[in-house]
Amino acid sequence: YLNPLNSLIAMKREEGDKKKAEQRAEAPFRKRHLQMLRNMQEGSRKKLEEEEEAKKAKEEERNKLKAKIGIENVASRLWNAVAEHAEISERVEKKLLDKKEQQKEEKEMTPEEQEEVKRRKEEAAARNKAMLERNQQYLEKLAEKRKQEDAVFDEQRRKEEKMRSKLREKILEQVEKHRAEDPLGALSAPGGAEKPLNR
Repeated sequence: YLNPLNSLIAMKREEGDKKKAEQRAEAPFRKRHLQMLRNMQEGSRKKLEEEEEAKKAKEEERNKLKAKIGIENVASRLWNAVAEHAEISERVEKKLLDKKEQQKEEKEMTPEEQEEVKRRKEEAAARNKAMLERNQQYLEKLAEKRKQEDAVFDEQRRKEEKMRSKLREKILEQVEKHRAEDPLGALSAPGGAEKPLNR
């Protein structure tokens, strides 16, 4: 009565031993594959860390440069200084004219003197206008340069994010492939292939 049961137990044991033998035979290859996958993951992780460090260093350097140059503050101060200079120049010219008129007291200026005063005022106005135009061009160049720098930085950030996304997809693909090849998780822990079967 017990012989069929013993035969079944022996057959199950034989199947288990055969399966364990197959797993042992495949273990070196699977271990190499798993180690290769781990190395790939570690390499990808280190590369991502290096990219993050480089990006952080670049951003810090960029912030230091912006702080050093102080583009916004410099532009604002420059514009205010130019406007103030133009206003001061106009006031100075007016004071000079008033002073000259006062010195003449009630004496009328000659046409030549009137022409000279007019010429000086026109020259001062032309100088102020030219200065304002030059500084406006300078401010526009600064704004364009900053816009280009921001565009380059954003493009680099998009490329890095795309590269990280591809690396993550590749790692996940390798992990899924490994899981598909090792559905029992024989190598999920060190020595997993050597673990005896529960009976």
